[in-house]
Amino acid sequence: MLFRREGLARDTGPPPAAAPPHMSPNELSRSQRVTDRLGITVDPSMGTGPAGDRALVEHLRRAHANGITRFDLAAARSPGRAVSLLRTAFPAPSPEITVLLGRTEREPAPAAPAGRSTPSLARTPVVPVVPGALRSVRDSLPPQARVLLEVPPWSTGTTGIPERVAALHRRVTDHELDGWSLRATREQDLPPAEVGSEPVPHFSIELSLLEGARAASISASVDGRSVSVFVRNPFASGRLDGSRIAEGLSDRRPRAGPTRLPELQAEFAPVLALGFLTEHRGRTLAQAAVQYLLTKPWVETVFLPALPPERQAQFLDLDRLRPLTPEEIDRIESGAVAPGDTDPF
Repeated sequence: MLFRREGLARDTGPPPAAAPPHMSPNELSRSQRVTDRLGITVDPSMGTGPAGDRALVEHLRRAHANGITRFDLAAARSPGRAVSLLRTAFPAPSPEITVLLGRTEREPAPAAPAGRSTPSLARTPVVPVVPGALRSVRDSLPPQARVLLEVPPWSTGTTGIPERVAALHRRVTDHELDGWSLRATREQDLPPAEVGSEPVPHFSIELSLLEGARAASISASVDGRSVSVFVRNPFASGRLDGSRIAEGLSDRRPRAGPTRLPELQAEFAPVLALGFLTEHRGRTLAQAAVQYLLTKPWVETVFLPALPPERQAQFLDLDRLRPLTPEEIDRIESGAVAPGDTDPF
């Protein structure tokens, strides 16, 4: 049974978009079970220009036509462009669309002590988003879209966390937000499910097939708890779907010379160890990467990059593929394919 938090169940608005002409009702029923747990990360490339923006808009529309209704803007390098392109893709009221939005303002990072580097933004304490600023961003999103706010992780020693959680819950109660998610880091994979008397409704993490041991650890820590996790970067920065190797081989910058090949070989050594998932299995490594994450009941949504239609299609009907066996999952999580120094994070 596929896992879904009640807080994200589609209880209002029209039914999901109709199946594309090439999909039969039976095919839709199978793929819909998968697309309910898939989303798209909207991260427009900085150097593609208008043509790239138009292509991204079409990719988003195609994903929506295929039943994908969740869009992650919290990881966008250019949040303003991401918001604008999502609105361009869906100008009509879309109550079935859910948007994971990043913070619209941040507290300035504190000054670093003498002799130490500036603290990471990830360790900057949470500052509640200014209500007016959030309303302005909502007005720029597809009309009637549901909005979840992703907040940065709390560093050890951050004060007033119960009050911060209570403030976020009040925003949901006041219908300013439809929910919120806490971004978790490697050192803070899944904080306690409750802070005081208030639960943390969702967590956002980066996780891939290359971190099977970490996924197993998370499974053990949430065993018996109702935990909802959004996963992004399932292809480990392009290493599991081939886009990273293509980028590396096409790199024509002056620093890309003959030494680049050994670097790529070292980077992809953990990927080669996953060959057992594809050999005579009728699946690609990218498909196996998504299949693996969907075996975890605590994974609410796997956010894929905005792929061209022909690449989107391979993830819409994963139920047709041979499922991962317990032996394959054990092998993934045994640590034998741990990324080591090539960790994508």
